[in-house]
Amino acid sequence: MREIGSGLWQATVRLGDSPVEPFADFLESGSVGVSMFEVTDPDSGAIGWAVTALYRAEPDVGALSSGLALVASANGLPEPALDVAPLPPADWLAEAYAGFPARRIGRFYVHGSHVPPPSGGTIPLHIDAATAFGSGEHATTEGCLLAITDLVRRGARTRRVLDMGTGSGILAIGIAKLARTARVAAVDIDAESARVATLNALLNGVGGRVRAVQGNGYMSPLAAHGPRFDVIIANILARPLIRMAPSLHHRLAHGGTAILSGLLRRQEAAVLGAHKAVGLILVGRKHIGEWTTLILRQP
Repeated sequence: MREIGSGLWQATVRLGDSPVEPFADFLESGSVGVSMFEVTDPDSGAIGWAVTALYRAEPDVGALSSGLALVASANGLPEPALDVAPLPPADWLAEAYAGFPARRIGRFYVHGSHVPPPSGGTIPLHIDAATAFGSGEHATTEGCLLAITDLVRRGARTRRVLDMGTGSGILAIGIAKLARTARVAAVDIDAESARVATLNALLNGVGGRVRAVQGNGYMSPLAAHGPRFDVIIANILARPLIRMAPSLHHRLAHGGTAILSGLLRRQEAAVLGAHKAVGLILVGRKHIGEWTTLILRQP
């Protein structure tokens, strides 16, 4: 089996409390994927930011250092520390996927590295989740993929998409492959999930349109800034869905669609009530076993 980390190089830039965006934008221009996450200083205990960029070959460390220094100088910021190293092979893939068969979910064909892609007629999703949630096995992932299919089929706006709690990136990648003009911001509180989602986006040929970052929900700069989103997908849990309802309302464009899952049927009323309270309208639901996926619209 091919190892997902084989041949890739990773540059890590530790920023402390400096803003992430100018350094991430610089690294993104020459890499195949960028992730952002919080780190704790082992000496002081202070929490700061780091950015990692992935490269298909060993990058020019001198050029990276010079570019980072220019970015820091232009923004009046201290020059960050840079570390470049080959990305270790992900040996967990064989163990993680040995028992996962490929699945057909609507128009999608979800498969891991151990299964060849289909010959045609479906949209392949090559997903190696392993250390991040979202292999297509769970009913909530299936419900969201089916809702995404319905959304694109009816011609809804999908240019700006937010995938909150992206996990493996399967939903972000799914909508990016189905809606060819979609640009997806994928946010997860877990740094490893953001890394896995970035790798999976590259495997599926949508690395240029899916940007995965580690961040704290809607406070993440990628989720908080810029025009409102046409689509927000959140496959998390009932309690955070309820808590985040006002933020979702604030960041969803008028006429936009929210796809919510990670909730049991018995939790549906509470989640729906929280979103109706901020003005969203229920337009559909999907029940798979004991799990529910809700589709809502912003008036």
